[in-house]
Amino acid sequence: MTPHADHQPVLDDESVVVTSARVWNYLRGGNDDYLIDRNPVDEALGACPELPEVAVHSGRFVARALDHLVGRCGVGQVLDVGAGIPLGDALGSCTHRIAQRINPAVRVVYVDTDPLVLASCRALCCGDTGRGPVSAVEADVRDPRELLRRVERVLDLAEPVVVVAAHVLTHLSHEGAAAVAQGLVTPLATGSYLVVAEPMAGLQGEPVQAALDAMAAFGAPAAYARTLLEVRELLPGLRHLDPGVVPVSWWRPDQPVEQEPFVPALGGVGQRMPRGWWR
Repeated sequence: MTPHADHQPVLDDESVVVTSARVWNYLRGGNDDYLIDRNPVDEALGACPELPEVAVHSGRFVARALDHLVGRCGVGQVLDVGAGIPLGDALGSCTHRIAQRINPAVRVVYVDTDPLVLASCRALCCGDTGRGPVSAVEADVRDPRELLRRVERVLDLAEPVVVVAAHVLTHLSHEGAAAVAQGLVTPLATGSYLVVAEPMAGLQGEPVQAALDAMAAFGAPAAYARTLLEVRELLPGLRHLDPGVVPVSWWRPDQPVEQEPFVPALGGVGQRMPRGWWR
């Protein structure tokens, strides 16, 4: 699988820099990206041709997680951190549409620092009326305390929240990512959930890091693949929902796991439990 081959260059301007959101958009088959974003991806595909599958299956993993957490667990609030550019329904529906198909009253907040992402999310939100509030908030994931303060205008943090952090912590060192994950979940109410997805290191994951390095050499933001243990450490003190941290295509798939491809990205969901729950 390769990104959309018929994609035409949109802009080639030296004032434009590569962004993670537009790179991810290209990998997922979207159209909100520039030539400068596509060049790093095309270079990286030589090291890891599975990159588009990583993007697509990570999106499907998040959709399945939301289906379970909103539909079966009854959580009524979703915080999508590092949301990225939303895609149309044909390419994989965006977070608030997934959640509100299950429960129209769900509150959703998108968080990002990229002006294009924020503008795209706000434009999309304006078209969906008669449902729970949907907002786009500018905040930096590296400062989780301030991030949570800003989203309190829409979300009630005294009630459970689903926090989605898919391929956003990958731009931080492992120590930094673990600290951010801790900062995101510790202030939340018992019964909240953290959904994480990260590119995979180790075993068959070495080409992934090579691909990430190749993209960085072409101007994309630095990114780091994670081992299984490292991704588990991004769910600090949480109860891991079955099947634990696994390749994203194997997390509660719609068909038997044996029929799903191996994708070099890891995903997992953790639930914040009462203090001392493991005793």
